[in-house]
Amino acid sequence: MKRWRILLLVIFSLLGYLHWGKDQHMFLFQAEADILRSIFRQPENYLHPFILLPLFGQVLLLVAFLRPKMANWIQLTGMFCLALIIFMILFIGIIDPSWKMILSASPFTIIFIWHILAMIKDRRVAKRQTGKLFKIAPI
Repeated sequence: MKRWRILLLVIFSLLGYLHWGKDQHMFLFQAEADILRSIFRQPENYLHPFILLPLFGQVLLLVAFLRPKMANWIQLTGMFCLALIIFMILFIGIIDPSWKMILSASPFTIIFIWHILAMIKDRRVAKRQTGKLFKIAPI
């Protein structure tokens, strides 16, 4: 189940919708394709953290999907790097108001929260099984 949540995070991160100006709009998968096509020709145009961190987050989540025994911090780092741009889209959609932007960011946000809560639950269950939920002081 964990692997499917990770895959859903990557898929829903690509469905973010951006629009600016009067006739300018794009999905994140279109923007990412443009970036990947021209990053090797003009890398200085894409060295902004707001561009590199979500790409790095996608790579980390894909690694976590392919290797499920990876540490949780890799998943969390990838999720929060991707959340930068998705939560920015959600924020702009709320203050603009743009229902298209809000709806495009909502699936990622829901899966993000679900995955965090599942990780917390799994950690609690693991601690209970090992008996290390509470520290018992020696008498």
